[in-house]
Formats: sequence, structure tokens, C-alpha cells
Amino acid sequence: MARREKSSIHPAIRLVVSACLFLALVNSLSVFVLILFGETTISTLTSYNSRLDDHGAEANRSRTTSKGYRFTALGKEYQGHVIYNSDEAWPNLRDGEVRRELISYLAVFPYLSKPTHLVDLGVLGFTGLFYHVLIIAGCSTLFVLVNGWLQGKRNWDSLRQVFKK
Repeated sequence: MARREKSSIHPAIRLVVSACLFLALVNSLSVFVLILFGETTISTLTSYNSRLDDHGAEANRSRTTSKGYRFTALGKEYQGHVIYNSDEAWPNLRDGEVRRELISYLAVFPYLSKPTHLVDLGVLGFTGLFYHVLIIAGCSTLFVLVNGWLQGKRNWDSLRQVFKK
């Protein structure tokens, strides 16, 4: 029986890297799923925070916005939370204050939800779609490479040659 080469990546590091790649992949896939199959409803914001990160940042990158929301779908209430970069700067929610926002959700799995402006084709544009396509392709490829799922020693040897240059 042939002896297998010992992997050079520590299992704990492989697990952390794989989890990060998987989460990035799921996030971009969820955007496409919500674009294609999502339904829209009105939600109530339960929390809101906008933190200024950089005065000189490019458009839609100066603040980190965090929102908690709840909405009703199929007679049941669901909650969601999202964090994203934007230039949005509303005042924080005061006690008893109610703000409404459109939410896109998947009817067969309402836990998959995002604010509509994060999955709207008009807002995303070509650049946003291209970004998510690149994330899906890149994370899938890196996930396969990190976990060693390429078949054959020849593939690994050719990849090692590329990265040694």
C-alpha cells in the first residue's frame, strides 16, 4: 500500500480557512438566490448603528452600518441582522422609535433574508454582480485547493511549481 504524503497545512488552520471561504461563498450565493427567487416585504428595524470608519474613503465605504430587523412571512415572525459598508448615516434608534425597511427573503426558507437594497440589481449594477461572481469562483477554487480535493499528484506538483516562482 502506497504511503500518502503528509499535508503541509495544519488541520486547525485548514478548518478556519475553509470556514471563512465557505461563509463568503454562501453570502454571495445568497445574493443571487434572493435576486432570482426572493420576495419582498416590509420589516421593522429593531436596531441600527452607523460607525464612521474613514473620512477619506471612496463612495459607500466610509461607514460600517449594522441593522437588526424583524418581519412576518407565512404567518410567522423572523429576525435578521446585517452588517455592510455604506455612506448611510441615520441617527440611531431611540426608545420606542419605529423605522420600516424593505426586506427580500426566500419564501421556502425565510431565514435567508437581506435588506432589498443589498440585492437589488439596480443598486448592485454590473460591478456588484461581477464582484459576487468573482467571489463565488474564487472561494470555490480556494476551498477545493485548501482541502486537497484535486485528484492526482501531477495537479499538486504543477500548482506548487506555479506558486514557487
